[in-house]
Amino acid sequence: MLNLLMDLLDEYDDSDSSETEIRQEKRLLSHNASPINANEPCKKQKRGQVSFVLPCDLSKQQLFERQQPHVPGNWAGHVFINIPQNIDLEREQQRAANAWKDRLENEGWTGPMLLHKEDDRKLLKGIHVSLSRPFYLQRGSIDSFLQSLRERFKYTEKGWFRLDYSEKGTKLFTNDDSTRTFLVWRIEDVENTLTMLVKDVDTVLERYGAAPYYHPPQFHVSVASIPGTCSAIKVLDRKSDEPGVAIPVSDIHCTFGTTEEFIIPLGTAGLSLGKG
Repeated sequence: MLNLLMDLLDEYDDSDSSETEIRQEKRLLSHNASPINANEPCKKQKRGQVSFVLPCDLSKQQLFERQQPHVPGNWAGHVFINIPQNIDLEREQQRAANAWKDRLENEGWTGPMLLHKEDDRKLLKGIHVSLSRPFYLQRGSIDSFLQSLRERFKYTEKGWFRLDYSEKGTKLFTNDDSTRTFLVWRIEDVENTLTMLVKDVDTVLERYGAAPYYHPPQFHVSVASIPGTCSAIKVLDRKSDEPGVAIPVSDIHCTFGTTEEFIIPLGTAGLSLGKG
């Protein structure tokens, strides 16, 4: 069961760190949903049918291809900033997904759409901002890796960024292998908070032979995703007057598999000095 959960995390996170934005074209490429194969041509339909799937459904359907071969003893790691869900964000996320669903169906696309939200079993994480690509460590290296992160971030000041969920801030990204398309919200790194955090994470990853984050980074939050690639004249047909929301950053999260999650606070050195 543990191996299954780790495989599911690989399938989810390997694609979630993509940085390739889709160019807007004149038509939408449609994909046949059964079986799902991004490399095969798909049948154009008068109107498609898109169905939402939950994270727990990933154990029943092979919706996304595994990008990394399984290596015994390897644990899939990911460093990110968690964004707590609230009623307003959940409403905007559902609105964005519904609008994308309607656009896809109008263009004849049929298939599943994964809504990126944490389920009750916490099989997958909710909306978040990645600070690393997925990476892999042996179990014996995890403790020292975490300690390196703690040492790095105990002098880092807290910060913030702006999450732009307006129509203008909503984009389409694909993963590196063009096997998955993401609906994302753009992040405005107003005070370079995320840029500095990624720099520190990259420094630690380099010590363990892991790849750095994408350069230049395109910070984003993944809202929903579908198998294959698609492009459209316009991502959404919805209007939003909301300018977005400021998200404070006081800690980072690091996960290994789906059973190990660690929260590393920022700026603990200053607190220790204050207590002395």
